[in-house]
Amino acid sequence: MTLSIKIEPELRHLIDKYSNGTFLSYFRMRYSDYNNFLKAVNKELKEISKELNLGVPLSTNWARHSWASIARNRACVAKADVDFCLGHVNNDYKMADIYIDIDYGVCDRANRAVLDLLKKASEKKEAKKEAIYLHL
Repeated sequence: MTLSIKIEPELRHLIDKYSNGTFLSYFRMRYSDYNNFLKAVNKELKEISKELNLGVPLSTNWARHSWASIARNRACVAKADVDFCLGHVNNDYKMADIYIDIDYGVCDRANRAVLDLLKKASEKKEAKKEAIYLHL
């Protein structure tokens, strides 16, 4: 079984900018296991938070909570789909899951819904700034 998550255009340009075509293999070579990778990411997220004076200690856990809340409450992604996208195991369907092919398209659609919502909010914010600027 292979995990498959679509690389959206919003992420593609970042991958292209910060990698030399070996983006994912770089992580495998640099970090011996998932926990070491997670520690490194969380350490850097905390640094980013300090540098930007966000007042919130960013972490992967914070990012997961934020994504889940936005997906469920604002992008109207079904709770079961949010649960699936976060990699949670539903013991109620443990036997059925043995027979059902996994469709990671559920995660792709949920991610796209969140990205579209955030993009729309960002565009509204920019339009509001522009209107204020033009009014001055």
